[in-house]
Amino acid sequence: MLLILQKTWPRFLNVKTFICLVGVLLVSAATAVRSQDGGVGGGIVIRAVATNYKGPCPVVVHFQGTIYHTLSHIKVRYHWERNGRKTTTQNSGELLGGKLDVSDDFSVGTPGRAFIATDRLYVSIEGEKKNVASPKVESTGTCTP
Repeated sequence: MLLILQKTWPRFLNVKTFICLVGVLLVSAATAVRSQDGGVGGGIVIRAVATNYKGPCPVVVHFQGTIYHTLSHIKVRYHWERNGRKTTTQNSGELLGGKLDVSDDFSVGTPGRAFIATDRLYVSIEGEKKNVASPKVESTGTCTP
């Protein structure tokens, strides 16, 4: 296969050049996919640490998030929106290496009842005008009486 390719492509394009070009294209494709995650030149990924809880309440639910950007050392401000209404105080941080890990914990639940706790992360990037929000994520459970 390689012999056929060497005979058919232009003389200026040798095998090493071709392999380097393919490598550059793969790295570029990976960066492009990452930058489409959330529209902030990177993205926001959040998750509930546990779901389908069953046990005594109130219980503390945990959410973890990562804020990504294609550039390093970008400063951000962020806050969480719990259960669609209560917001946390605004925090700030710097994306070292193009990412910042964040978390939110809060107490939910009444004995003998099921619960659905939601969290959403709002981020503003230094130098960009619009805020970006993650999708809402749920942690569910049933409180024992």
